[in-house]
Amino acid sequence: MHQAYKTHTSDEMHLQKAVGFQFCVFEDLYKRDTYTENHIDMMAAMLKLIQQLCEGHLQALQEFLGADYTVEELDIFSAKTLPGGEDDDDHKAEGRRHEQDQEKKNEQPTNIVQWISRMIHMILESMQEATMNGREKQYVLVQQLFDTAAELIQGPNLENQATLMENGICADINLLWRILRADEGTFRGLIQDNEELFDAWMDLLRVMRAAEIAALKFAMSLLE
Repeated sequence: MHQAYKTHTSDEMHLQKAVGFQFCVFEDLYKRDTYTENHIDMMAAMLKLIQQLCEGHLQALQEFLGADYTVEELDIFSAKTLPGGEDDDDHKAEGRRHEQDQEKKNEQPTNIVQWISRMIHMILESMQEATMNGREKQYVLVQQLFDTAAELIQGPNLENQATLMENGICADINLLWRILRADEGTFRGLIQDNEELFDAWMDLLRVMRAAEIAALKFAMSLLE
């Protein structure tokens, strides 16, 4: 499988763009709260694929997933324009500045490593209010995100490590600890009042611990 993906390293970078598009779609669904468990399962499966691509500390595929897939896009403002007066040039320059400002406000990740960091932050930010509704799936996704991130940096891959650090991955690990402790305190209290929730709590506790272990393994990978 690893060898097959070496044929995808063309300038067009279609595979990275396709994966980036899937991240973008899921982000939109998640922020609008229109996602389903199937969407989370699909994202977890895609992250598992990314993880498996890098297993064995494969530097080439780590770099492949950390590459900027927008780098070859044509900057439309660098194209030659038809001759015009100075007023027309001033108007176009102002338009360029406005477009560039808008792009910065709506800036999207330019590689898969950045997307993974952004996804971790988005999921954790949404989990700060304790609720058992959909919580198990969220922790499963958090676990897979950290497992995938760990494979992207082991070896070590210094560039991918730097990308994740610059995007606040350590702060996100701290946020995960706070969420875990808050959830555990809240849900243990619920079980005391309603023993029928015991089985659901045990299932949730298992995935909480798995997410915690994945984050710890990732943190250890940062120290390589």
